[in-house]
Parts: sequence; C-alpha cells; structure tokens
Amino acid sequence: MTTAVQATVGTPAEQAAVSAAAPAPVDAASASGFAQAHAEWHAGVEAGRTAPHGPLSVTALHWLGSAPQRYPDVPGEWSAHPEGLVTAVLTADDGVSRDGVPLTGSVELGPFRGIEGLVLDWGEKKIDVAARSGRIALRPRDPLGKDRTEYTGTATFPPDENWVVTARFEPAARTGVEVASAAGADATQHYDSPGTAEFEIDGSTYRLTLFGEAHGPDLRAIFADATGADGLTFPAARFVGVTRTNEDVVTIDFNRTTNPPCAYSASATCPFPPPENRLPVRIEAGELRPGASLPGDAGTTGPAASAVAFDEREYRNAMGGFASGVTVITTHGADGPVGFTCQSFYSVSIDPPLISFSIARTSQSLAAVREHGQVVVNFLSADQQRLSGQFARSGTDKWAGVDWHPSEANGAPTLNGVTGWVAGEIDREIEAGDHLIFLVRVLGISTDPTREPLLFYRGAYRGLIEYEI
Repeated sequence: MTTAVQATVGTPAEQAAVSAAAPAPVDAASASGFAQAHAEWHAGVEAGRTAPHGPLSVTALHWLGSAPQRYPDVPGEWSAHPEGLVTAVLTADDGVSRDGVPLTGSVELGPFRGIEGLVLDWGEKKIDVAARSGRIALRPRDPLGKDRTEYTGTATFPPDENWVVTARFEPAARTGVEVASAAGADATQHYDSPGTAEFEIDGSTYRLTLFGEAHGPDLRAIFADATGADGLTFPAARFVGVTRTNEDVVTIDFNRTTNPPCAYSASATCPFPPPENRLPVRIEAGELRPGASLPGDAGTTGPAASAVAFDEREYRNAMGGFASGVTVITTHGADGPVGFTCQSFYSVSIDPPLISFSIARTSQSLAAVREHGQVVVNFLSADQQRLSGQFARSGTDKWAGVDWHPSEANGAPTLNGVTGWVAGEIDREIEAGDHLIFLVRVLGISTDPTREPLLFYRGAYRGLIEYEI
C-alpha cells in the first residue's frame, strides 16, 4: 500500500516536531547560553507533545473499510470509499461537529489523498480522520488518554555545540521516495526529496537524504543511528530539522533531534528512514528513547568500573559490529502482559537446556520478570519491525494491536507470527554492571522455518541474503 506523493513531509504533529527541531542561532560566546537555548527549545517540544489534543492524546487507530462499521471508542458509523472519500452516519446525540457546525445524518468527508486529513470536534475529545498509506485512518484524541496522563517526560543528551553540523547540500530532486512506516510492513509512504546533505563525523563522511522543500520550514532528515542498538535512542526513527544556509550549505543541529510520535503511541503512523539514512555511527545528541536515561543517571551497583583504553562511544560502536536477531521477552505483570525488546539473548547449554538474556537495571519490566519468574523469548520475524519498536518504548501501551496467546509450556505471553520462541522459568539472577543477567531453564520451544528473521546491525534492521555453499 502506498500514499500519494506529498511535498510536505509528515503529519501536523510531525511537522510541529520538525519545526521545533530546526536549528536556531547558536550563542557561540557562552556555553551556558547554548544550554539555555536548548532547554527552552526542548520545553517547547514537550509542550507540543503534551498538548490536550497533541500526539499523546491519540487512544486508538482504526482502518476504515468499505462496509459501514461502528467502533467502541468513536460515535457513529464509518466507511471509506474509492478516491479517498469517507462517509460518517451521525446523530445529534453523538455531539460531533466541524468548525462549530453539528454533523448529523449521512455526512461525506474528503476526498483525502496522500497524508491529508481533518479533525472533528467531539465534546472535550476530537476525532482525527486522515489518509495514510492508501487507506483512511480514524483516530480518537482524548486529553485524558493514558499515553498523555501517564507521560513523565523525555530526557536528552547534554547539549553540545560540536553536534551543530555544517553540511554540503547536493541538489538531487526525487519525487516519491518510498519509505516504510509505523502503519505496518506493507504500508509504505512516499515523500519528495530536494537532495542530500554530506558531512563528516570523526573524520568519516556520511550522507543523509533530505525531505521537504529545499528552502521550506519543513526541510528535515528522517534517520536512525547506532545509539538505537543499545536502547539509548528510539531505534526505528529520529527526526531532525535542517536549515538551508545558502545554495550549497545546510546546517543540521543534531542537538534538536526529536522522537517521532510512534515512539510514544502504537496508534501513530509516522515514516521510517530510507535505508541510506540508517547511519553506522553514534549521534549522541538530541532526545533519548522514551523512558531511557544516560548511563550513570540512575546509578548502578556491582563491580567497580576499571580504567580502559577506549571511551564509551568506541565501545558502543564496536559492539554494534555484531549482527544479531531481535527478540521480545514476555511475562505477566500485576496489570496484564509485560514485554520488552531485547538483543542480549543467547543459548547457554543443551544438557540441561538453558538460555540467558540481560535487562537494564532501570527497565520498567524488571519487577515483573522477577516476580512472575516465567518468561517467553519471542524471535521476531522480518515483517515484525514495528513490534521491535513498539516493545522498545516505555510508558505506552505496548500491547495495543498485538496478537498473542498463552504459552502451553508456562502460560507466559507468546507473540503470533514469530520465527520461534523459547519458554522457560528463571533459574538465577546474575549481577552485571548496569544490567542484570537472567539464566532460564527451558520448558518449551517452537520454531517456524517458513519465516525469515528480523536482524539488527550497526543501528539498522537488516535482511538475509542466501549464498550457495
């Protein structure tokens, strides 16, 4: 499924994030001035994110079909038709209006193309109707929604003027650049690109495909980098605004990199980076992944750190050179199923059958793992990239729209559509610096050889290539 070509990149919420992320003049004379400007910028980002009907207020995502249908959290009866038209059948009691005018009877909306849409009023709530990936999405926005009311804020890397990058702009206009999206594996989106930005980090040259208008306020890059491999940043996508300085130069202030709405809500449909925008380098600037903190912020216990001949960035870059599969560890908590994305998994022993995984001491899933003791390690398949990002988030409903069933081996949640799973019982817990290692006795296994695995390497999702041996 695809959307029509759009010159403007992203939804209004995404455009607002990009506008907030655009570089501002740097107070080069004062580091404190630069830090203050960064703090004011991020306060604006958070204010937009937590606005009563902002991106955190979305509580559900419904895809309209041709047959009229009612939804439990939206009034009326809704259907979508060719050419992007929508029909809503509403009564006066439903209380839905548009620009102050009540909507009753059979109401035709649209046509909606590309990423066009509108927002209807519904008392204190709103109803978002929008075209996405060749379909029509219906999303209620509730100021009292869980994602908004339970939001605790997003941390950032410390602002650093070295991450204000001057790049060479190379015009190379392309229309309809296809990118994946959070709407699903087959729900691609298309955007126009005016060209690329070329810059250096630590002596190496990198390029980013830019989107939006060459001289417009929506010019930006959608990218991912190696900081996503260890959970510091949202691995699926990061947004950063780009300023055109002159015909040949652009400025990218990576300090003003923001998370996309899909980092916070399973009901978002934001675009993912094109393959060339997945950088094999650490961009340690901008927003951290929701719920993440920098090493040392929360304190750790265990063996004392020893002096080493490399810094943290070199260490992380080296570890990113190891390609791995992607798993979701699941268990039960006091309020329902619990799960988190994990790459630190391996088989330990065949006799007896033992596996192991590690979890950060700061993880919100740690208490449930300890208390329940029964886990399932789910091996994600190639078409489950969205689940990888969804279970990497904190503070959101990770299980929205997820199909699962209890494992026959231990009752813990098992995700549908995976390449395989291992169910087991926690045997012991081992101290390991800022993480904990859990040794697990295997109680049950399953595999589906017809599915390809989801792989992760140097900050990007990868696929398999078959070689004849």
